[in-house]
Formats: sequence, structure tokens, C-alpha cells
Amino acid sequence: MKIRALVAAVIAAVALLAAELTILGHEVTVFTNKRGFAVTSLWRGVIQKDCSQYRPTEWRDNDIVVFCRAPWTVRDDPPATKNVYCWHQDNGYDNPRLWNPELVEKQQHLFVSKYAAGSLIQHANDGVAVPAPLKLPKMNILGNGISIECATNWPESVARNPLSVVYASNPSRGLEKLLDAWPVVLQSIPTAQLIVMCEWRVMLMMVQAEPGAKPMDKLQQLRGRLGDSPNTISLGWQPQNRVLEVFKRSSIYCYPGGPMPEGFGVALAQAQACGCDVIAPEAGALPEVLGDFYELRQGDLATQLITQLRAPISDEQRRRQSAWTLEKHAWPIVAKRFIEMVGEAGENVGLR
Repeated sequence: MKIRALVAAVIAAVALLAAELTILGHEVTVFTNKRGFAVTSLWRGVIQKDCSQYRPTEWRDNDIVVFCRAPWTVRDDPPATKNVYCWHQDNGYDNPRLWNPELVEKQQHLFVSKYAAGSLIQHANDGVAVPAPLKLPKMNILGNGISIECATNWPESVARNPLSVVYASNPSRGLEKLLDAWPVVLQSIPTAQLIVMCEWRVMLMMVQAEPGAKPMDKLQQLRGRLGDSPNTISLGWQPQNRVLEVFKRSSIYCYPGGPMPEGFGVALAQAQACGCDVIAPEAGALPEVLGDFYELRQGDLATQLITQLRAPISDEQRRRQSAWTLEKHAWPIVAKRFIEMVGEAGENVGLR
């Protein structure tokens, strides 16, 4: 079997899925743009070509074709005998082409969660989320993936700080709520530590921030608050191995939640697999992704953090939740799930 992916943006999930498929013995050719070549380290074992080299005739030499947010290419030369998949890594933000019936009915669709499949979200330029009903004929719940490295070097080899809280989500997903609660936490537990890892460039897009806010003003405001926050370490963007290391050394991952629910929640799943006690709201895809292991975000945030820090979960529970999360979301599992879906193509109508 050959699987060919056309990537219209830098989507790490597609790169990691492609790499896992090559490990399983499949030949994978990836068409990506110049930005995609900047993350060459993720494309392990694949044949990588520039998007400018793509032609409709590329269909005929492959059994499976995977697009990422690029369903419009089906118009070029629709392959009647081939399985065409469109990967939706998130809820479908800003992708109006998906609503063209001519395009969406000619291909399979891969979603990261049932929530994402059932509530494809479009947002206006002012940042207001507008839910819209999703009517796609062939939908598959593939899931998203996390690194198997989440399970290495702990708990025996890593010293976990029982008073460490970590946040590594989009800054608009509740960071300000956490910073509001943190001084109160320190009044009760003066030695508690907050570690923040954020990709600040997403704030410049402001796709999920409050309407009317100026991106740079918001960015500077948050950075200023982090600089003034006591017992707080702001690490900014960090590579994957560093993120996992911080998770393994922390006790709690706190996710207060923002205006738009998670379509999957990779950072939360990784933190749970690394043994963190995750505090999160019952919103979006989080219940199906995190299972019964996370702490439901409720009541006063500072009070909940103080309670959890004073009574941390056991190492045994951390091991159980890690094993469950990896068994469901590790990239090798997701790749095998995809192969199973491909084998059932043509019969998989409706949600799985």
C-alpha cells in the first residue's frame, strides 16, 4: 500500500502519522510547501516533495490519498477507484471550502474526536465562534496522537515536584484565569511553583481571544503578567522533548479553559500520559480524550488547586492513567487505527 499526503500547511500531526506508517512498512510520499520543509525532522522515512511538483496524475500511482485541509484539490481529477481522505486536525477553523457539497461528498473525512466531527466550527474575523451543523457523508474518528516518550524515565528516574503546576496550552485557553488564582494559591502554599510554556505566535492571530482586542497589546499584557507573577517560570515555546520532561517533573496540569472548547487537546493528553493530575472542564472533546482520569474543573480555581496540591494523586494512579492514555492515543496505535479504517473503506459510512 502507498499513502500519499498533500499538506497545505505545517501540520505536525500529519508528519507524525506519515512517519508511523513508514515504520509499519508502507511507502509514503508527502507533498508540502516550503514551510513544511522547515520541519524535515518530523518527516522520518517519507519521500518529501514540494507542492509545486504536484499534478493530478499523481493519483494513479497510489492506493490511498490523504489531504490536509485541502479538499478543493479533488476538483482537479477525482479518482473514482481510490480512497481519498481529508484530515481535519482541529474543529475545522476557517475552512469554508468544506461546505462545498461537490467536494466533501467525494472523499472520506478523518477527525480527531467525535466532538470535532459533530461540531465543525467556523469563526469570524472578530474572533467570535459560530457553531454550524456538520453534514459530511463519510466521517471517521481517527483521533490524534501523542509520543510514546511520555512513558519513559518516570516515575523511577524522574523526581516529580509535588507542588509544581504546569500550563502549556494556547494562551487564550485560560492562562489569565490561572494567573488570577495563583497569588491566592501562594498564600496557602508559599513554595508552590507555576511553569508556563506557550506558543506566543498564536496570540498574534487572535482566533480565539476576545473580540476587538489588539494582538500586540494582548501579547504584551500577558507577558507582563507572567513577569510579575511570583513563583512563576515562563519558558515560552519549548521543543517536544523539553515539554515532556517538564510534564514528568510536575504534579498538576491546570487547564481552566477558554471561549472555544478543545477539538482534541494534545497537550492535556500528553500531560496525563506523563503522569500529571489534569484539571480541566468537561467541555469539547476532553471527556472522550482524557477518560475518567482527569479532575473536573469546578468551583473556585485557587481552592481547587490548593486542594489538589495538598492531596496529590498516588504514583500508582499516575501509572494507570499513563497506560490508559498511551494505549488509546500513542502514535503507533493511531497509525494502526488508520490502516484498519483504510481496509474498511467503502463500508464506513457514518461515525465510528
